[in-house]
Amino acid sequence: MRYHVGMRFSHTFFLIAIFAVSLTLHFVGIWHPREAVFDEVHFGKFVSGYMTGEYFFDIHPPLGKLMIAGMGKIAGFQPGFDFVKIGEEYPNSQYIWLRFLPALFGSLLIPLVYLLTWRLSRSLWASQLASIFAAFENAILVQSKFILMDSFLLVFGFLALYLFLESKLFFREGKWGMWACIAAGVCAGLALSVKWTAASFLGLILLFGFFILAKKCIPLLRRGNRTTQGQKREFMRMVLAYGMFFIIPPIVYVSFFLIHFSLLTKPGPGNAYMAARFIQSQKAGFPMGDFPSNFYELNGEMFRANQRITATHAYSSKWYTWPFMLRPVYFWNKDIVAIGHASVYEKIYLLGNPFVWWLSTITVIYFFLIGVMKGLHALYLRLAGKRKAEAGERGVPSFTWLFLTVAYCINLFPFIFIGRVMFLYHYLTALVIAIIIAAISVASGPRPRKIFFYLLIAGTLAGFLVIFPITYGTIMPGSVPWPRSVFWLNSWI
Repeated sequence: MRYHVGMRFSHTFFLIAIFAVSLTLHFVGIWHPREAVFDEVHFGKFVSGYMTGEYFFDIHPPLGKLMIAGMGKIAGFQPGFDFVKIGEEYPNSQYIWLRFLPALFGSLLIPLVYLLTWRLSRSLWASQLASIFAAFENAILVQSKFILMDSFLLVFGFLALYLFLESKLFFREGKWGMWACIAAGVCAGLALSVKWTAASFLGLILLFGFFILAKKCIPLLRRGNRTTQGQKREFMRMVLAYGMFFIIPPIVYVSFFLIHFSLLTKPGPGNAYMAARFIQSQKAGFPMGDFPSNFYELNGEMFRANQRITATHAYSSKWYTWPFMLRPVYFWNKDIVAIGHASVYEKIYLLGNPFVWWLSTITVIYFFLIGVMKGLHALYLRLAGKRKAEAGERGVPSFTWLFLTVAYCINLFPFIFIGRVMFLYHYLTALVIAIIIAAISVASGPRPRKIFFYLLIAGTLAGFLVIFPITYGTIMPGSVPWPRSVFWLNSWI
């Protein structure tokens, strides 16, 4: 599809503008609070472990922690802070460098949402709305402002999907060839190397890649000897590209454990989780010959440790509550302090923008029902021997509906089978997909007036500002313990 100069300018200008907005939202106040926030107490320890060489154990793969440790090393971060408890004050400003990469990746997510929405809808309105919704979504912002891993997972995962969708080998509308598939495989491996929940991205690629291959293969089999050499070569290139998705992500995943072991050769708190054979290998400096055994043992223990997390948490929540944002996560608070004669407090919650969150949930339900109705109507026409109207039909393309529906389901419903304690942030991948669904849904069909989009943007900004004080931990008056302007639901407290 060719774009005229004006449209290319619109894309470029908006991408630069929304990225600038996203950078501002993520980096303004990145130094606040100067205290350990939520799981910074865990990931901060792990980052320090890479620098001291003392072995630690974590239930997640190493890439996200390695990235933050690398940034800290470049910036001159010195281990020594113990990261014992939430609210413990950092001794100097070096902690800001540990927050830098998560915030940068959180900023990069927003233009990526724009590009992915454009690829799925070819609608400027939908792409712009989706990126604005995501930029001013408070929960995504909070989860990517601190020493946490989720912004890495989201960027690598959605970049893998975007590159796959832009491959001409699988999609006619794609812009790139084999290298896009290779890059998508690398990104899928990077996402999986941050957290195992990123397997959903690779699963989507494998699922849709398989069906596209099957759709291509059946006509070739029917043609038999009439298949041309060019058609055979094209099909074999697709097969080769598809096979790479089984090879590249595992190679990427395994490679970071090589780095992980090479940096953690000293005894540390993580030794208590490992068997005697593993510890003996550590004493020998983790020789390469032991790597397969060490790799399998560590990943097995990571899996078992995940299964053993049965402890409850005051701010945990069930998967079926996430689309309705019934239970946030309490990240940090500063006890009431006196400024002059006034009492104030500061708190940070992982709580989403209610306008964006609930709008996305409503439109996901609408999106699914409309798609089912269209599918049933198409089936009826086929069974009745009637032809579907070719012209004048508007709405979401069938592939876009199917892709986003499967993507949403595969990032939500597997949590049914996970018994460990879970939190609202486990929904963030599905939330980004729901945001894209919302933007495409409201921008499809008969062209709405611009005022409608301006109202949606106004609602997004209003929702963001309502939750703003507990997103950034700004000072609030303490005359009442829980201002109803922020905590609309009792379950949010």
